Amino acid sequence: MADRAWVSVRVDKRIDGDHVIYGVPVRFRPVIEDEKRHVRIFDRSREMVSAIAPVGSYGYGVDVSLTYGEYDVEATLPSGEPLSTELTVGSETVQVVLRGENSPNEWRSWAHFSGASLASERQVTGEFLRGPSPQTSFDVMVGSVVHAAAGGGFDPSSWNGWFDFLDERYRRGPEYFSNIQLGGSDYGLSVRTEGGFDGTPLRILFSRDGYPDYGYDITQIGARRTFAAITGHAGTRLFALPLPWGEGYHQTPFEMLAFEDGRQLRCDPILRDERWSGLVAYVNRGRVDLASEILMSARDALFEKLENPLAAAIGGYVLLSSTRGRDIKESWPRWLDNLAHRFPRLPDGAILRARWLLSQNTEENLHEAHELLYEAVERGLPFFTTGVVWLIEGLEQTSIGCPTCTDLLRMVRGVARSMDLSQAFTSFSITKPLTRGSKETRPDLSAPPGTALVEPYVQERSRRREEATTQPVIPQRQYLTLKQG
Repeated sequence: MADRAWVSVRVDKRIDGDHVIYGVPVRFRPVIEDEKRHVRIFDRSREMVSAIAPVGSYGYGVDVSLTYGEYDVEATLPSGEPLSTELTVGSETVQVVLRGENSPNEWRSWAHFSGASLASERQVTGEFLRGPSPQTSFDVMVGSVVHAAAGGGFDPSSWNGWFDFLDERYRRGPEYFSNIQLGGSDYGLSVRTEGGFDGTPLRILFSRDGYPDYGYDITQIGARRTFAAITGHAGTRLFALPLPWGEGYHQTPFEMLAFEDGRQLRCDPILRDERWSGLVAYVNRGRVDLASEILMSARDALFEKLENPLAAAIGGYVLLSSTRGRDIKESWPRWLDNLAHRFPRLPDGAILRARWLLSQNTEENLHEAHELLYEAVERGLPFFTTGVVWLIEGLEQTSIGCPTCTDLLRMVRGVARSMDLSQAFTSFSITKPLTRGSKETRPDLSAPPGTALVEPYVQERSRRREEATTQPVIPQRQYLTLKQG
């Protein structure tokens, strides 16, 4: 048996004084020296080993057992920043510290780790060369009801509410509903902001004070939604906030960066959570391969207790999008069934269970999947955009010969045209009349299955983003094949 030693690994990166336990997948690639070419090549006599390293400016690393020899140690942060070092494993315990680049500002450090759209330290000199910019001006609101000028209010978690609003906006003209306001209960959520000067993004933080004026029950997640609206010169972005996050009513580990670039309002949601920030950040950047590595290491924490149904839903999307995890495939039905039925107001749970049923390619699962998808629409908008796409695909597959379901599909696809499906969290982009470069989009416009789901400028941005990576990006399409009698 080859000699082995323990190696401790962590990623040193300051993130506002916090740390992430399930942070970054790190690969230990065994290498040997090629004496002829004088390069290090892969050593096939030893296995490559992976570990999930914690991230932060303090704390302990994760221990990994490695055979003696040389290794290339490699990792990629959610931001896309590559980290690497060389390692020699011998008889002594070694600590490996991979160091990430510093954030331009401490208050942007979480965004810098997660890959939000902002300059790195190497680019920050460009901000000074451009000179000072006027302070960013945004209106930030939280609430549970959408109001528009000259229009009534509606529940923004409702498919019907959004469809009626967008249809009316199309018929009367966008200037008739140019200003989006949020009202209703904010469920104790307050907002504070930082930055937004000299060309920097505006940081928007959420916190919750006091105690709920209703019986707080995590199993009823989805029944009471809270939304955030960020309005600038170019229009409004409206997000479904992933709250409550976990069992604690006061836990609001969620923030946004808002930045207006010419005629486009950009908002990047960021999760600050000591366990699941890495998972969510990789999903938001389309790196399902790396997110799945975290999932495999933390699946018990996600699925067994279901203390955090929203984090479990993200794990479910990764699970069904990845080729990894086949060794635990027998546990999928139980996990997904629990998520669908223990949280009867969470649309994402029903969508995930239906997706798994359709992936089995058996006719007996078709009816149950059909019922789950219908129920998902009744529960409201999913918290995550992959759920929107999978809902549409599932309805396309199961609605043959069902006029009611055809109407539901028409409504869902129409509303999805105003969503930004390039981000992990469900959000809407409502542009102002004078900034739109194309005609107003009609929500019920017919389109071939699986296409025309979003505004043209979002489609183009998503296409460029997909072409820039060779890694799998969720959602991945799966189709049910049925024999037609």
